[in-house]
Amino acid sequence: MSSVSPSTVLPLYPTMTTTKQTHCLQPERLALLIDKSKAIKHLTQIHAFVIRHGLESHPVLNFKLQRSYCSLGRPEHSVSLFNRTQNPNVFFYTAIIHGHAINDLHEQGFLFYVQMLSEDVEPNAFTLSAVLKACPLEARKALHCQVLKLGLESDTYVRTALVDVYTKGGDIISARKLFDTMPEQNLVSLTAMITGYTKNGLVDEARVCV
Repeated sequence: MSSVSPSTVLPLYPTMTTTKQTHCLQPERLALLIDKSKAIKHLTQIHAFVIRHGLESHPVLNFKLQRSYCSLGRPEHSVSLFNRTQNPNVFFYTAIIHGHAINDLHEQGFLFYVQMLSEDVEPNAFTLSAVLKACPLEARKALHCQVLKLGLESDTYVRTALVDVYTKGGDIISARKLFDTMPEQNLVSLTAMITGYTKNGLVDEARVCV
């Protein structure tokens, strides 16, 4: 099998019961199928196959299923998988936090961050950039302190997320200080700054950024 795609493999799932057929779909190929799934129907079929062959606990497949369910708007399925994951690491926590953020479930995403800390799993730059998008405004100062403690304030993604959260909270001065001292400004951070100025009625300042 030189290439694998949901459209060619999924119809075979009901008949894939022999050892030889199962061998044709190694975890690496199943992971590829999961990544290529663009519809929830396809993803659930793959998941059913994974369960049937006792592969749900495979760390790569588990992780990719969780991430894909969130991407397809089914974070509740991701949570179900996450809750069955033994000792989830920083990558699992980051994925579940980010997955809730992209589905506008910010409070739930932030609760996973709290759980992460309680389990002594140390966040990385990607975790913090994700949780900053999901955190309540009143928690932004505490998160900023943690960013400093972990030495991640110079990370472009983290700092851009900080700029965004401060502008959303109306703290334009703090946002501007962070923006001006960024090691590398990019389109995302510039957009966050302009949007922040505009939403806070500072149109002239927004024009200066352009």
